[in-house]
This record gives sequence, structure tokens and C-alpha cells, in this order.
Amino acid sequence: VTNAPKLGATEGAVRGAAEATKGGAMSYHGNAMINLPLGETLAFRASGFYHKNGGWIDSIGTSGTSFASPVTSDVASNINDSKVYGGRASLLFKPNEMFDVRLTAYLQNIRANADSSVESDPATLRTLYGRPTQSQFSPEFTNVNYRVYSGTITADLGFATLTSATSYATQKQTFRDDATFNLSGIVQALLGAPANDFVLNQKVNTRKWTQELRLAGAVGNSLDWLIGGYYNDEKGL
Repeated sequence: VTNAPKLGATEGAVRGAAEATKGGAMSYHGNAMINLPLGETLAFRASGFYHKNGGWIDSIGTSGTSFASPVTSDVASNINDSKVYGGRASLLFKPNEMFDVRLTAYLQNIRANADSSVESDPATLRTLYGRPTQSQFSPEFTNVNYRVYSGTITADLGFATLTSATSYATQKQTFRDDATFNLSGIVQALLGAPANDFVLNQKVNTRKWTQELRLAGAVGNSLDWLIGGYYNDEKGL
């Protein structure tokens, strides 16, 4: 539930933060918001954010495998870092107390590298090598671009309130899984081929249309009623 633009009010806010993680990289966060009136019946509100999360897991070049010619994992620090950024813009048209239209666009981008699993002793559950580590053979990543565009119309009919909400959303995701530890030994055992890096690359795109229409009212102070319909059309590639 997001804040709607406010008529007749100019507002703004900025917030920032920094974090330090023992044995890891610094993290930074920033948010900003502004609300602007554009006349007596129109208002605009926008907000944005940027979060940079520093990693704290290292890949130290150990494979932990029993391959005859084991593949050595990469040496890298803070491999599970990520950043998330995006924003929202909303326009409100309200000519009177009985009717209003709100248009909103929302976007979010995620750029994440290795996951936050660490190598541990299965018996004691203590981390190996004295600190959080992960044998990274090929760098993993997840990239997500998410967009939502929506329009909401609200009308007070006296006996009830009519609401129409329409949205269009897209999500584009590309990611890579490091499958070297799981597959390299099997391939070598079955085919006699030298152990090598194996990765799983995948791309998933989805788009979604939704339409909701509802009529809500009340009978006295003790009974509320609502009737409506919802339509959803989603495709994934």
C-alpha cells in the first residue's frame, strides 16, 4: 500500500545510511521522496531508492572435491554482494470529492551475485576454514528488472463506491547457477573427460495484465457488502 500524491502540499524527504560488516564490505542505502501540487486538482509524488549491500563470504580457492584432477575454485572476496535500486512515480487527478484517477509507475532492478550459503562441517555445523566461505568455480549472478504500470479510478455513486484498477507488469530475469561441484565429477567418472567448469544459464521473461472492478457499500452501521470481478492474463517465456 503506497502513499498517494497529496493535493495542495509540497513535501520532500531524504534518508541515507551506511553499514559495516565484520569481515565484509561496506553497505550503503539511500532513499528520497518528493510531493508536488500541480494545481488545485492535480498532484505528483515520486520516490527513489538505492541499496548497495556489501558481501561477506569469500571464495578461497578450495574445491572440496575428490576429482582425480580437481577443478580449483576462484579466489575472490565478498562474492555475495548485491544492489537494489528503483523508484515510483504517481499522478493523482481529483476534480472533486466524488471522483479521482491515479496513475502509477513502479520499477525495481536487482543485481545479486553469489547466494549466502557457506561451507560447513555436516557433523558440527561449524564453518570451514575459520570464516564464511564458498567454493566458487564460476561466478553466479541474478539480474531482475521489474516494472509495474497501473491506473485506478474511484467514483462515489452515493449508495456505493465503484473502483476500477488496471495494471500491466513485466519481469525480466537472467541468472546463472554454478553447477561445477555437482556435475564435473560425474562427467569425469562417466566419460573420462577432464574435470571442468559447468554453469546453468537461464532467462525468464513474464508479462501480466490485470483488471479488477468492484462495487462496495454499506447497509447501516453493521453490514458491509462488496461485489466485483477480477481478470488476470499472464505469459511466461
